[in-house]
Amino acid sequence: MYENLIFGRDGLLAYHIRRELREKCYTTSRVAVHEGCFEFNLQSTDIAAFVSRLPASIKNAFVLIGNTDLNFCARFPNQTRHLNVFRISELCYELSQRKINIIFSSTDHVYEGNKQFSREIDPANPTTQYGKQKFAVENFLTSVHGVKILIVRLGKMLSVASFDNGLIWPWIKSLSNDEEIMIIEEQQFTPIFADDVAKILLHLVKNDLVGCYNVGGESAETRLSIIDSLINSSEFLRNYDRKKIKIIRMSEVFLEDRPKDVTLSIERLKDVYPYQLISLSQAFSLLAKQSNF
Repeated sequence: MYENLIFGRDGLLAYHIRRELREKCYTTSRVAVHEGCFEFNLQSTDIAAFVSRLPASIKNAFVLIGNTDLNFCARFPNQTRHLNVFRISELCYELSQRKINIIFSSTDHVYEGNKQFSREIDPANPTTQYGKQKFAVENFLTSVHGVKILIVRLGKMLSVASFDNGLIWPWIKSLSNDEEIMIIEEQQFTPIFADDVAKILLHLVKNDLVGCYNVGGESAETRLSIIDSLINSSEFLRNYDRKKIKIIRMSEVFLEDRPKDVTLSIERLKDVYPYQLISLSQAFSLLAKQSNF
């Protein structure tokens, strides 16, 4: 019998939390894939009935589900609001009725993006539909009582896991094949590796910490600075012709104005999390050695 339940076992962060817990946790998926994984569809499952049947051993629920495609949220705001706000809020309410503590993954997009290194006490003024939806759930959680509530505003998550189709491996493939790469350069963020995020969340839960925490890396980066670090990590990739990196504007890719600076201050986090975060250069150098590129 396990204490932790992860909603959305197939996501990147869920994978790393599961690995940290050595799979000693309950999970949910649209299709129950094995014992300890419960079938759950945020769109259609009867939430109250589902929560009422959960094992009594569960103390903590990691709410990591929802539609995280910012362009999709911009194109279909009503549809995604129903899922990301109303259904998630209903889930959190039902969990609280079972006295299950809630860990909710929010986003750096709750900040307006007009200053560097936003703090948790800074006013949240989201400009994207996705940011507005996450902040709406944050506001709802202030009305939930009787359980511990932990809100983590996540910076840009990176991963060197080969199955992840985020930034890193598609770039490695393009760099290795000497292909042209399109880069958005006008946005700054504080990237953090997903395995560090998993460790941080479990540390916060283990130490009964509540409230809101920014969870990001320690340095402000752009997509261009990240790809530069990736190229510099490998003798092979250094042969790439950087003239093939083409800079494009956010308006060419995104359906709504995105905040240009979503860097996070993590001073509050560092007060309670004493461990060193892995840097871009450390992660990419290790990856280059392990993968022989």
